[in-house]
Amino acid sequence: APYGALSTEMTNVVHRNVVASVEQVLQGSTTEIVIKDTDGRLPIFNKATMDYLCQYCYVDPDLHLLSMKNCRLGQSIHDNEDILDVFCDLLCHPSCPLKSLELSGNRLGDATAGRIFKSLAESKVLKALDLNTNYIETIGDVIAHFLVQNCSLQRIQLSYNWFTPQSCRDMAQGLALNRHLREINLHGCVLGDDGARPILEALTPLASTKPVCNGEPTCDAQWVATSESQLEVLILSLNDLKRIAPIANLLKRSRTLSGLDVHLNPLFARHDDEESIGFGADPAPIDNEIDNGSENHDNDFEQNSDGEETKSEYGISTATSLGHALRENSRLRHLKLSECGLDANTVRPLFEALTFNSTLETLDVTQNDMWNSSEEEGNNCLNLNDSVCNFYPAWVAHVPRLKGLRHLLLDYVLASKASFFVKNFSLFQLSFTALRPGSEGNDDYDSSTMDKGTLLQACMKRNQRYAQINELVQKDHVGHVCRLLLSKLAAEAGSTDPTMCIVSFPALHLLVRDRLPVWLDR
Repeated sequence: APYGALSTEMTNVVHRNVVASVEQVLQGSTTEIVIKDTDGRLPIFNKATMDYLCQYCYVDPDLHLLSMKNCRLGQSIHDNEDILDVFCDLLCHPSCPLKSLELSGNRLGDATAGRIFKSLAESKVLKALDLNTNYIETIGDVIAHFLVQNCSLQRIQLSYNWFTPQSCRDMAQGLALNRHLREINLHGCVLGDDGARPILEALTPLASTKPVCNGEPTCDAQWVATSESQLEVLILSLNDLKRIAPIANLLKRSRTLSGLDVHLNPLFARHDDEESIGFGADPAPIDNEIDNGSENHDNDFEQNSDGEETKSEYGISTATSLGHALRENSRLRHLKLSECGLDANTVRPLFEALTFNSTLETLDVTQNDMWNSSEEEGNNCLNLNDSVCNFYPAWVAHVPRLKGLRHLLLDYVLASKASFFVKNFSLFQLSFTALRPGSEGNDDYDSSTMDKGTLLQACMKRNQRYAQINELVQKDHVGHVCRLLLSKLAAEAGSTDPTMCIVSFPALHLLVRDRLPVWLDR
């Protein structure tokens, strides 16, 4: 069929879908309008359809979500700019009820996306904005203005938009002044270190700005809430990041960040163009404390005949810097490091540091060569305590001593090392795709060898316990019971604050840590 006839047919299809979605909202069956492709044909908007959609949005205060993913909206606007005028009039109107707007995959471009950002700058209700895969590159200044002006947005998706370094610097200025954003997704933006560094620095609190009273730093919660970013989730995966220093600084100083995703970045791989670790800053050393004493591992690193850093040394130093930051961090709960160039040598200082961290709950190190026991590691390990080095890889020795970790994701587990995971009773979930008999070249199991059935049974029990706890916290009557219990405990302790009793009950703290404020409100 000619393109004109095909375009008319698809326009009619999307108009019928819009009408059907609006009718569902009118009937009270949903508060969302979702426009998507029908029978594999991408929708095409015309002005009449956009007029009908926007007119309805003006009058329904219960409408929360408008989703138009992969709707070729950019092409429709290119054919008729009146469509953008109608849409922007809706977004900037004071009575616009939208709390979530999804426009991913529409190839909007800088000009169209810029107008949308400007229209949403004064919104008082918008909570989530999805603009990934829209060819946004050079409007960092517009995004910065939006982040400063908008006081309601909490989540923004900007993945697969290739921002220029200048655009990243402009956007960082807006992030530095924003106090409402909770999550930002920049996956696949190929920022590089030049683009990511200003963003990370903008989100990192300045230690020198904390007020001091009588010579001692204060812990004023109100000051913290108004003086630094409140970001909780940061996704920087697939951005060609090679330097760990800005990430480590953020983890050291942030009081709010609970989730960090940096997978698919060669953070622990040595590159020929690197002259130093981080941005000219040496990684902070970690005091390697073992059960039977402390040892300094500075001599573990090797250099080649020219005195240059080897790939193994670079990875270990980078992991040590990250580990030192995690030791000081008391907020992060989820960390994703899959496919970052980790191996059995470089991951050891990271796991060693995690034995001092009691807040990290989920660690993803899949797609890394975690079990490549090597002669080099064996030689390095000879300087360590015998209780750690009777087996390779050495990082496994630290697994039973991990304090807060609840979920560990690996590619596979060696049967000869399975007992170390089972010894950690706080590890509720262990995710892996295969159980292998042993390390290459070493088929002799030690006395702690576990067969596949035993390990799977132990994992199933842990996962069942984890699932049961998750199921319990989802039930409101459990909240009621916990509330009564805590009130009773508080009364017996002579306290009027039920939350004070959680300090003495770690298991109860684990159960109601997230739900308690909601339950107390109810």
